[in-house]
Amino acid sequence: MSKKVTAPAITTTVKRAIEETTTEIIDLGHGVEVCRITVVRQGPKGGNKTKNVSELVRHTRGKVEKNFGAFYVADPSLRQKLGRNGWFRDDKEYALLHHDDPFTHVTSGKPYEVLRVNSYDHTLYTVDDKRLPVAMQFSYIDGGVDNGNFDLKKLVDYLQTREDVTLREDRSGRLIHNIPYYNRESGRTTHLEFTWHPDVRTYQRYVKASESGSWARYTAAHTIMGNDKFRRPAPDDDENQ
Repeated sequence: MSKKVTAPAITTTVKRAIEETTTEIIDLGHGVEVCRITVVRQGPKGGNKTKNVSELVRHTRGKVEKNFGAFYVADPSLRQKLGRNGWFRDDKEYALLHHDDPFTHVTSGKPYEVLRVNSYDHTLYTVDDKRLPVAMQFSYIDGGVDNGNFDLKKLVDYLQTREDVTLREDRSGRLIHNIPYYNRESGRTTHLEFTWHPDVRTYQRYVKASESGSWARYTAAHTIMGNDKFRRPAPDDDENQ
């Protein structure tokens, strides 16, 4: 037998408070501004006063395309870090975006740069929408840099001559790594790991070449770097029939 539920008694208290909102805005150019919003509330009859301060970067451009990203006041070193090492690698780099105190940072006199960060496709832009280089990582997974696709000995010798490529050694100090056993296949057992960090002009060539879609990213990068001449011939389809 179910027990009858009695509705709980509700006690309601209403207190009027005085609220004052102060908004400070600094124009950062190109329809982007940094704001500091201070809200002060005081209870009735001179009661307790509370103060809340928030800071944010916003744009006034109206409607923008999907996955536009967001603007940040960033430490100038962030552009160099992402251009040299690739997309955000640790929390210390995210801290350079000044999520919580952009207005304070701008008014502090310390150097800063306004960047648009798009986490959707790992792209970076200046405040006036010029795309900036972000380094790319290559391995047997990213870019297919394995002995099934490339002559690795010749490729590694070539990449060592490029100032915009940083090759990584394995634990034994070798530049040609063994693919982990669980991902090895016949004819696909070794690979290279490297970072490509092109200059602005080279990166712009890459951006134009990769516009056909995300699947074209690594194909375009290999071509721009000059790696295609070290590719192994594709197997004859007739031999597989």
